[in-house]
Amino acid sequence: MKLNKWTLGMMASIMLFSACNKEENLGIDGISPEKTSVKIRLTSPDAGSKAEGSSINGDPIQLSDGYLFFASDNLVTKIVEISGTASSSDDNTVALSDLQGAGVTIGNVPDNSTQVILVSCAPTSNLSTALAGLSASTPVDVLNKVTANTADMGAADGTAKNVALYGKGTIDTTNDPAEVEIKVYAMASRIEIGKITGTGDIESFEVAGIYMNNFYQKASIDGTTGSDLIYYSQDNQFEEGKGVFTTNGILFDAYSTPLVADPSKVVEPVSGDVWNYFLLPATANAQAPHIIVVLENVKLKNASDPSSPIVLTGQQYLSVKGLKLANNTEVVLQKGYVYHINNLSFSEENVDDEPEVEPFSVEVTVELQDWEFASVNVIW
Repeated sequence: MKLNKWTLGMMASIMLFSACNKEENLGIDGISPEKTSVKIRLTSPDAGSKAEGSSINGDPIQLSDGYLFFASDNLVTKIVEISGTASSSDDNTVALSDLQGAGVTIGNVPDNSTQVILVSCAPTSNLSTALAGLSASTPVDVLNKVTANTADMGAADGTAKNVALYGKGTIDTTNDPAEVEIKVYAMASRIEIGKITGTGDIESFEVAGIYMNNFYQKASIDGTTGSDLIYYSQDNQFEEGKGVFTTNGILFDAYSTPLVADPSKVVEPVSGDVWNYFLLPATANAQAPHIIVVLENVKLKNASDPSSPIVLTGQQYLSVKGLKLANNTEVVLQKGYVYHINNLSFSEENVDDEPEVEPFSVEVTVELQDWEFASVNVIW
């Protein structure tokens, strides 16, 4: 895993203030902590924040607007905004161009600060709104439990440009200047499907939609806790406009005109080389993601009359209940990982007229996206 390295240089600039403001906390016995200047420099602007690999469809993940939270062990001590539109930097706002360039010095940093937490997200996201409501003296635990929403991850065009980033590092004051290394991760996991193939007695089929299921709609930005578990089991719930399936391309793909399998019984994405979806992992009570594929016009081989295949009426469903690696280890989603299903292969045994009835597993490959890549199999 490549790491984003942030170097903070401490400069001896001590100021005393008689009153507290939004950027400071009271120290021992109510005395305001002394202030110092901190130089922040992004030493590896493309490490840990870029989507790479032939299966990644669209723009790379980039550091976006967000915040640098200076904190003591328990409380936020100062908040610095990262702005993509600011033309210059000051003690409370860092221009993204400066941060990605030679570096920028931030003054008035309380010297009881022991760590820096970075959160980068799309400026119009729900997460950005939640972060903007925080202030100095916010408990660090409260900051880390701010929730991100799956709707804010990725974009409808299938790119990873909106995926939020999170990282933290401990300020090392043994050197001069002081330094901190922040490991920056994408908050989301990405699931990719290269193609869908019918095997066994499957003669032909059409794909009407692909839907994520059994996932947390929200998760804390530090990736420890999830909330609002989404689990649907009725056939009429896997439709565009139902429940969380509102923006085509984020958590699902729906086709008003189903995709028809080619003569080799393979369906591939209309555009790009993969279907892809972003989910938020949580280490506490982790859930295995499910994938529901909606099929139509499924035809099976007819051994007694090969010229007259058996047609399954109505919509049919493939229910992937989990992912596994080549060594049969079941996958637990981790932030910053891409789980790549090269070929979602199924037979007539995996098809049912209701979702979540005949679950199976699929092998996936974990790979690095400057994130981390994994090739996996599905679990039926």
